[in-house]
Amino acid sequence: TLTLYQGLPRGKRFPLILQKATELGVARIVAVSTARSQVRLDARARADKLEHWARITAEAAEQCLRSTPPELTMAASWEAALADWRASGVPGLLPDETLAICEQSDAVLLGALGGRSGQTQPRRCDLSRGC
Repeated sequence: TLTLYQGLPRGKRFPLILQKATELGVARIVAVSTARSQVRLDARARADKLEHWARITAEAAEQCLRSTPPELTMAASWEAALADWRASGVPGLLPDETLAICEQSDAVLLGALGGRSGQTQPRRCDLSRGC
């Protein structure tokens, strides 16, 4: 299974990302509010967006004959996304790394347009040895 941690882009880009990730078979999508994300959502807007995004992934899953849409969640920050990823115990891939063959489960962490800010630059992490 593949988990996608995606920084929130501005405009209408995120629905397309959700659609394509669903069609590609991503099992879990975590929307991340990063330091460079221009989209800021309060609690009510978050709930509304998650409901809207769930409809998009359900339609995409139906379109590609997938039995279930991916799980959708939100992370309030890049640090929260990294903590979630570390807790999952699966190997991860940052945007500047090359995707190798996915064995059992992997995670891909992508930022918003413009990349990650200097304060959110994580070190390369190997979960088997800790970060």
